[in-house]
Amino acid sequence: MLTECDRRELYHSSFLPVLPCRISAVNCPNCYTRRMNGGTEEKNRLGFRKALLHFAAHALLLLVVVGMAIRLTARDTFLVTAVPYYATSPAAMTLIMLCAILCLPRTRIPTWRFAIGLFLLAVMWTCFRQYESNSRQNVTGEVRTLMFWNVYAGNWGWGGVVSEIKAQDPDIVALAECWLAEDSRVEFLAKHFPGYEVVFFPRGLTLLSRIPISDTRGLTPPDGGGVFQSATFAAEHPFTLVLGDLPSALSLHRKEPLGVLVDVVDKLDGPVLIAGDLNTPVDSVFCDPLRMQFKNAFEEVGSGLHATWPMPLPVLAIDHVWGNANVAFHHAEIRGTMRSDHRAIVVEFAVGQD
Repeated sequence: MLTECDRRELYHSSFLPVLPCRISAVNCPNCYTRRMNGGTEEKNRLGFRKALLHFAAHALLLLVVVGMAIRLTARDTFLVTAVPYYATSPAAMTLIMLCAILCLPRTRIPTWRFAIGLFLLAVMWTCFRQYESNSRQNVTGEVRTLMFWNVYAGNWGWGGVVSEIKAQDPDIVALAECWLAEDSRVEFLAKHFPGYEVVFFPRGLTLLSRIPISDTRGLTPPDGGGVFQSATFAAEHPFTLVLGDLPSALSLHRKEPLGVLVDVVDKLDGPVLIAGDLNTPVDSVFCDPLRMQFKNAFEEVGSGLHATWPMPLPVLAIDHVWGNANVAFHHAEIRGTMRSDHRAIVVEFAVGQD
């Protein structure tokens, strides 16, 4: 003979509505056992979830503390410190701390207050180190527009890439990761960008220019260190653009390839611009030698968050545009778009300045 609980179990297993037990749960041994076992299992699940969130929050707190310590001391001088340095930009620390606060239980008041303090510190750090509020600068001479953009091989749609470039209508377009089929890229770019001279470089670097190009030269850093290319423009005041693309491999120490870049640009005369996806933050210790003779366009005349990757929540400024003393920047803008995992940098500049 079926008991009341057996009958309820039968209904449940046959996907029929569960009938309520007409026997008091206290007096029904089957109901009491199921309730106690179910409560224990629920407590175990909640306890595991709570422990997991607690571990994640403390791991994030530790990452931020270590990142802050490295940023105030060694920076990315050593390969072992480079990874946490790049992972803890001020904007990244702000997002990390927000996640840590959401994971922490409110019952741990001291830890929660410590996390709030680190979050506020990260916000202030972001405002002072990664947020620019510059205005346009008056320049003399003809103002030209340069657009640099890592287009992520057009994986998010070449139509959108073309539309974004046309909307900016730049005089010079420098593209990284412009991986188009060898037999179709000339036809594709000529069709969509008539009036531009097109030059293809290794590793998907592509240059489109309305200004005549008089000379191009290539320089490849040590094996696996990326590629640098230069183009000289035959304008009223000739100038040189150096394009760069470094691998994103964390095992690559940036000291050697960026040292090569500094040595190359030091030997160039006249106005010189540098544009590229260097996969190195602009606040890297290896960019300090570059700052001795060059200025960063966005730091000079840009406004907004200085971060280009990754979309849709960029936290690192790994795409660069620099100019030497013979280049005057008028305006710089970092444009966010969902057509690539990088934001585009659009710079207005003039050359021939003393």
